[in-house]
Amino acid sequence: MITVTHLYTARSNTDANSYVTPSNLSPSADRLVIGVISNRVTSGTAGIPTLTGGGVSTWTTYTDETRTTDMIRLTILYGRTGSSPTASQVTVDFAGATQGNCEWSFFEISGAIDTGTNGVDAFIGNTFFATTVNTNTQSLTLPTFSGANSVAIGAYYIASSRTATAISPSTFLGTITGVSEAATLTTVYNADETTGVEFTGTNASWLSIAVEIGAAVDVVLPIVQLTPFRARGINGRFN
Repeated sequence: MITVTHLYTARSNTDANSYVTPSNLSPSADRLVIGVISNRVTSGTAGIPTLTGGGVSTWTTYTDETRTTDMIRLTILYGRTGSSPTASQVTVDFAGATQGNCEWSFFEISGAIDTGTNGVDAFIGNTFFATTVNTNTQSLTLPTFSGANSVAIGAYYIASSRTATAISPSTFLGTITGVSEAATLTTVYNADETTGVEFTGTNASWLSIAVEIGAAVDVVLPIVQLTPFRARGINGRFN
């Protein structure tokens, strides 16, 4: 069974090409860790982030999506912790390209598929993007759930300082609302295999990504009852 645990959600309202989280990220041992980054620029195209630190040896980008009309980007990255991860701050870097603001949300997952490089096989190929303008509700219904006991992860970037509430059975992971840059990042998950992940909030423009995380399959070996060896006696019968 998959367990999703929120670790840390925060933001920076500073124009910069690199950000360092004020607090350490402290993931548990042997976990899949997911980071959701949102960022915005005042002109051009929002940059693609890379991550270092936070107890994860290697961060890898899984997917990203841009909304060019609002000059924003939403990115999902992942990595695995080892047996003794060291808590540390996370650096979010944009390779010299200045961003107007940056938000981040991190959470760890236990019970996910644990094969492939750095845990990539935990993402089982069910990804959905959506961009909408001036709506109160954003729903991301994955077409199908590929495996039993998998969970949907939803990341929502709202291009204004608005409130948002997860629609049951979706559950909040973290949310952070902007100040002068007017942006809100919220992450949720849903373990109900019959639905996707949904949000409702005040009228706003949304950029959203939903992904499916697959559960590890426990291998159960059958118990074989062995018949004890019986020796043949001198009378020709089995004793």
